[in-house]
Amino acid sequence: MSRLRAVLGYGWAALMVPVVLATFFGFDSWSRGLAKSTGVKVSPWYTGGAVARTLTREGYTVAIHEPVFDALIGERAVGFVQVRLQPTAGELPAALEERLDLDGDGADDAVLHLEGRAAQVEALSSRIAGQPEVIDLGKAKVVRVPMRNVERR
Repeated sequence: MSRLRAVLGYGWAALMVPVVLATFFGFDSWSRGLAKSTGVKVSPWYTGGAVARTLTREGYTVAIHEPVFDALIGERAVGFVQVRLQPTAGELPAALEERLDLDGDGADDAVLHLEGRAAQVEALSSRIAGQPEVIDLGKAKVVRVPMRNVERR
């Protein structure tokens, strides 16, 4: 009896391999539908969280995302705020300086100095937890500024 169950189990698994491959590689709409129906969402640690506000500058926009502190359980003591610098036409300026209110409280938290791939943050708030990470997206740049979580001490 156990041999019959093993044969049936392996047979069922072998029959499902083409279905899985077709779902995730062959039919994009099937894989999107399956992911959507299960409620699976991409972690904000990868997407940077939702955009909280957008600042329009001459030649580019600055999108400041919501702070991300998510952990597997609860929140982390140090997270980040993602800032996306996107040119409206052409390229970003070679060097730029932005005063940023990262937590949305109305007070500037940091001054971002960006020159090429190098970025520095001048902390104006005790919540800034270090130097940023710069991600080059071709014409746009993403800067992740480490930030302390005041809700968790």
